[in-house]
This record gives sequence, C-alpha cells and structure tokens, in this order.
Amino acid sequence: MSNSPALAAKTRERIQKIAQEMGYQPDPFLSQLAHYKHHGRDGVFRGTLAFLINRNLTEENPKPKPYPSYLAGAIKKAEEYGYQLQVFDFNRSKISGARLRQIMLARGIKGILLCPQPRGIERIDDFDFSGFSCVSFGYTLKSPRFHVVNTHQFHAARLCMQKLIDIGCKRVGFAVPQFHDSRVDHNYLAGYLTCLAQAPELTPLPVFDGDSFSQSSFSKWFHKVKPDGLLTVPYRLPEFLKAMKVDTQIACKIAVVSLLDRNEGWSGIDEDAEQIAASAVDQVVSMIRRGEMGIPAKPASLLLEGNWVENESFRLHDRATVGAG
Repeated sequence: MSNSPALAAKTRERIQKIAQEMGYQPDPFLSQLAHYKHHGRDGVFRGTLAFLINRNLTEENPKPKPYPSYLAGAIKKAEEYGYQLQVFDFNRSKISGARLRQIMLARGIKGILLCPQPRGIERIDDFDFSGFSCVSFGYTLKSPRFHVVNTHQFHAARLCMQKLIDIGCKRVGFAVPQFHDSRVDHNYLAGYLTCLAQAPELTPLPVFDGDSFSQSSFSKWFHKVKPDGLLTVPYRLPEFLKAMKVDTQIACKIAVVSLLDRNEGWSGIDEDAEQIAASAVDQVVSMIRRGEMGIPAKPASLLLEGNWVENESFRLHDRATVGAG
C-alpha cells in the first residue's frame, strides 16, 4: 500500500485495486505508528543519498562545481534522517550513465539530489532515473523534469526592486545576462517587469540584452540608459563598476538578486543555500518512504523565501541624494 519498489508493479496495482473496491482508507494514526516501528527513530543509519554533479565536457576546462553550501546543508539534514551523502561526479569521459546507475544501485542508493546544471547543459538523456527518488536544485535541468526545490527568485527580484524604490531610485536598470536569467526560468526578469508595471514613478529602461557580461557591452548599455539603481547579479559586476568609476554609494545603488557571499559588500538576497538543500533532502526522504520513484507525472516546486541583506552604503544617503553626481 506504500508503493514499495520491493514488490512487483503488477502485485502492487492488483492489491491497491482490491483495496479501492473494498473502500479501504488508511488510518493516519496507525500509519504513523507502523512507519515508526518499521523505520525506528531518526539518526539510525538507513542508506546513502547521491549528490549528483553533472559536467559539460565541451567547456574549455570542465571542472565539477562543489556547491559547498548545498553540500553542507544536505549532509547535515541527511544525517538527521540516518543517511550518509555521497558525491558523484558524472564525468562522461570516465564513466557512462549505465555504469553510474549500476554503481548507485549496488550501493543501495534510492535518492538523488541533482545539482544545478553547468552552463550549456539542460538535459540528461544518458542516465536511467527509474527506481530513484529525485529532486533538482532550481530550473537548470529542463529534461527530465523532477520536483524542484529552490529560492523564490520572482519574489527575490520584486523585493530588490522595492528596496531600490524605497531608497528613492527612479531609473532602475535590469542588468542580468540572458543566459543567467534563462537558468532561473526568467523569474528575475518577470519580477522586474512586474514591479515596473506597478510603479508608475519609475522610468522604463531597456533591459541589458547581452548574453554575457563583457566590460564593453555592459559599459555601453550603462552609459546609454543612465540608471540610478541596478537589479543585477554579482557575476563580474564589481570589477566593471570599479573600472567605470561608478559611485555605487550615491550615483547608482546596487541590489543583487542572488548573493554569493553575504560578506562581499553588496545589498541583496541571501538565498540560504543550506536551507534549500535541507528542504531537498526532506523531500527526497519523504519520496523514498512513499515509494515515489522515477520521473513524476506532475513535477512540483517548493520555493523558499530568501533573506534581504543590506550593507551600510545602501542606506547611507537619503532619497534626495540618489542619482546625484
């Protein structure tokens, strides 16, 4: 009745059909007791979860990204459930998808955490995910589609915009490379445009339409639109603004939709990657217990709110001084 993969699919379906015809409904309190008796208390070793890092071998120097914050959060939460976490580097120059699957099955792995995909990779077609409970971090994996745990990037963009409006910005520019916004399912742009439509005091500006951040393309766009505020990502931006001698304390305020480091000096959204990873483990373990394996028919998204982090320079000057100089 719990969709255990230990039973043949036909057997499960036959028993479930009989139970449905009989009008059987489980008692939630007895189910909880049975689950406790079967699994015992949390903290008892129950197996291994996979932390799968994919590679793009077409990159000049393909290296697996460690995602340290995701990894730390996942390890801690997995241990609470009695699981250990093992990192798998899907390097196709050394291992095939079929061989990687064999290794995971031999080690009794039933759950897989899928890290954000490298740039240029949106599909994993050479690995059979049947028999595994899978959760993806974010929207970078387009196919196959699994349940997603992520920060609420649409809300993050809207919160950044509201903070810029509150401090007096009137000409807020959207400076996120197209490839980056595509990786978040265009949630940053959607949040920006929504706020723009709801704030008549803002002057509509052309968005940065470059597919990559180069000094020349960004500088050309910046001097053309003359923003007094920027909704952006931290990718290469600090070095560009410094080279352009832009005063980010007075002339142009910066709000970063996804901070890489709370101590890097920018104001913006701390996504709390450790909590995202912990929630992903929660979901994978629950799916394993329910016997939910393979590609889901209706993928769901669990979105967590990020935390606004404000540096001193962001609130250093009042509304009247923003845009001056």
